[in-house]
Amino acid sequence: MYQAVLRCITIVVGTISMSTSLPEWSNQRFVFTVYDVNQTWNEAREICRNNGQLLLSMEDRNAWSLWKLLLIPTESLPRRHHGLRYWMDVHARDPNNRTELYHDNCSRVTYLEWEVNRPAYVMDYPCALFDVYWVPFKASVYKYWIGQPCPEKHYFVCIKLMDELPCVQSCDESVYMRPQSDAECQALCGNLGSGCSHRYLTLDDFTVCHIIKSSVVSTDPYYNICYFPDLYAGLTFCNPKGSYNLSYTPNDQAFVTDLCAEPDTTQRITTTIEETTKQQTTQPNLCECPCSIVTNLTVSDVTLVEKINRLKKELSVNKKNTSAHRRSKISVADHRVSATSIGSMGVVILSIVLGSICLMDLTRVKCDKINKKCFKRKTKRISGGNEKNDTPDIMLKKLASTPTQSGTNQVKLASTPTQSGTNQVDLYQ
Repeated sequence: MYQAVLRCITIVVGTISMSTSLPEWSNQRFVFTVYDVNQTWNEAREICRNNGQLLLSMEDRNAWSLWKLLLIPTESLPRRHHGLRYWMDVHARDPNNRTELYHDNCSRVTYLEWEVNRPAYVMDYPCALFDVYWVPFKASVYKYWIGQPCPEKHYFVCIKLMDELPCVQSCDESVYMRPQSDAECQALCGNLGSGCSHRYLTLDDFTVCHIIKSSVVSTDPYYNICYFPDLYAGLTFCNPKGSYNLSYTPNDQAFVTDLCAEPDTTQRITTTIEETTKQQTTQPNLCECPCSIVTNLTVSDVTLVEKINRLKKELSVNKKNTSAHRRSKISVADHRVSATSIGSMGVVILSIVLGSICLMDLTRVKCDKINKKCFKRKTKRISGGNEKNDTPDIMLKKLASTPTQSGTNQVKLASTPTQSGTNQVDLYQ
């Protein structure tokens, strides 16, 4: 039982170490070279390999989303022309079997754009390219992968790991992964100096900051896009700046020159396992020892539990330290037209509701002010008005207290005309 537990732990550790030795593309530093020259597929691959590079490979939907945004011709970016197509590394090694596709490094293709959008599509030709094509006067952009004849000539993109280079020729444009906001992207552009512009781009699973050095004018038929998983440090530029080798052997054949003499990695691993299993079944164990001379093989329960706990502690990862947990606490801006329209409509509706309530209250306050002002005017008129302008016509005489039979005072009013023509009222009580 102990041996079975140890065997399982060994398998888990081996699997984790294998996964960590093959990180995702987003965690690597790359130099992408976009060549502004038209070449056939075989010629493009030869130019890439002459410079220690490979044809562009897109391994998942995020990589495809990134290149759709980087090479879009409708954003007024430098050296982006309308009607361009770019060769990529996807190809069929057998021209008669175009369902088994490979990358330039001889590995099998695991992600295809048309599997999501066009599942019934099968390449008509053994060479693949991606299309970022804008149709004038129609406001439509075609973005997809498609098979084309290998002798056709198109632009192409080469890729190289930055850590495998002694120095970098140039970074005409830079891409930094996971900026927190557009303001951080703009600040990064400012830190790199004047004469640059920035774009805050949202991919499928994360965001990137695209920095373009607009002040740099190059006459070379290529330009570099440097990709960094974070703010870069320790980048070394070549001094003096070198150039890329554009020499090639003309090759306009209709099929791909197969440079992968050996089978792919999966087939090599399968073949090795089968050969090892065959040797174990046919050959005796030459190092087999009798049980009588083997001692000290027992493992105590305490020692085994300690080893298991130590392995668990070394392999465990705090969930709060993962990038997925950190991104779950961050609100990423959504610049789509639909999202901004819905948000703007919500703001307008809330403003109308709150404004209506405030307007009703303001109307009530205004009415109260008007009523109070009118009340003051009436009170002022009744009290006699201004003493300077108003001379009372009513002259009051002494009130003669004349008791009546009922015991109350009787008030008599006598009106006598005055010289001014007004009536003088005499009050008799």
